[in-house]
Amino acid sequence: MPVLKLEKVKAGMIVAKAVVIEERVVLAKGAEINEKILSRLKTWGCKEIEIIGDNKVKKTEPLSSKVQEDINNLIDFRFKFSNPQNKIMAEIKRIAFEKELNNLNQANTEAEKED
Repeated sequence: MPVLKLEKVKAGMIVAKAVVIEERVVLAKGAEINEKILSRLKTWGCKEIEIIGDNKVKKTEPLSSKVQEDINNLIDFRFKFSNPQNKIMAEIKRIAFEKELNNLNQANTEAEKED
């Protein structure tokens, strides 16, 4: 697995080995890098990380607005009794949206393999 300097790491890459800073795991093995994570790693003084694969960012088709709307409606339904002004609940809803998106991508990948 290649070790890259943080400046060369791009959103979409997958961490091959947990990132440990001052004896604390700050990023788990298998985590997908995004811009927020990159910013935090820079702030914490991380210089390089080990990533999975050949350094290529996986390309996915952008979601149609209809699919995004459907996922948002599903998440809104699941959290209909929560306070939308609560920042913690907003973060949980964001994570739930990402999880649904990952489930959808995984189902599409499995369907492509069967074809």
